[in-house]
Amino acid sequence: TIYVADKSNHRIRIWTGTNRTLTQTISDGLFSPFAVFTSIHGDVYIDHGSNGSVLRWSANTNTTAVVMNVSGICY
Repeated sequence: TIYVADKSNHRIRIWTGTNRTLTQTISDGLFSPFAVFTSIHGDVYIDHGSNGSVLRWSANTNTTAVVMNVSGICY
């Protein structure tokens, strides 16, 4: 699986397997996401850019939640 933080378009783009077609987009309230990483449980963590927070997107529920507030960019 490939995850791309598409800062200019305020979204995370996801491709899975050998499919060259975009599989999924996360855009729920995102503004300029800088970085993205995943957990072994399938959750996606997003550096929420200038909003000073890290979000967790749950693949099971398709929802985002703030899990950390930060004073700078997380990359």
